[in-house]
Amino acid sequence: MTSTLTSDKVESFLEVVREQESPIRIYPEQTAFISKKLQFDWKEVIQGHFDGDEGHKNFVVDDCGSKESSFVFFGSQKWKLAKIHFHRRSEHLLESKHSKDGSFDAEIHFIHAPVKEHVETGDKMIEPSENLVLGTFVVESSIGAKSDELMSFFSACESGEKTVRLPLEIIKQVTKLEQFYFYRGSLTTKPYSENISWVVFESPLQLDKTVLDPICPTTQEARKGQPWNRRFVLRNFE
Repeated sequence: MTSTLTSDKVESFLEVVREQESPIRIYPEQTAFISKKLQFDWKEVIQGHFDGDEGHKNFVVDDCGSKESSFVFFGSQKWKLAKIHFHRRSEHLLESKHSKDGSFDAEIHFIHAPVKEHVETGDKMIEPSENLVLGTFVVESSIGAKSDELMSFFSACESGEKTVRLPLEIIKQVTKLEQFYFYRGSLTTKPYSENISWVVFESPLQLDKTVLDPICPTTQEARKGQPWNRRFVLRNFE
């Protein structure tokens, strides 16, 4: 007698064997210090377009020449910004004066792909991952950034504009961030591949509520928190 291996059965099996899943709840007192830096080489102009189905849209960065592309340096590697996606409630959880039970108003994921180029950063660690994802929390604030550029960016998802610029205000806020948590995990959407190195910044971006509301059509469904299991979660600040 044979049985059919359905997608539901496969998913149930994978839930058992997965050990390094994302997102997680970060407990600062249980993290360990590591002397580690992330260096930005983002350009002031980052162009792309929204792509994907409803509930799973990404801002896909245009594939341009190396001089015009945006990069980060992490470990002994160079990583190229490839796409960005948004969650109207944060996926990662972190106790903070800005959060409610660890949850923030939104979270943005900046997905970077490795560039086959060794760089001298003083850090010899090579990440065993297919992507480096920078996670930034976002809070609604009466003094948060508000501009026509921010509004039009998130509205562009439904307007069908072919080419859109990532707002300069987001670029400026993100590239000033220095303190972060670091761990190895997975994609937070199917197939949940465990090949992601995560950098989750401690300080949130501050945006006006009127800017955040139009994010809804671009957001992806948040996945529930996953267990740490035997992983270490590191931080680069005392």
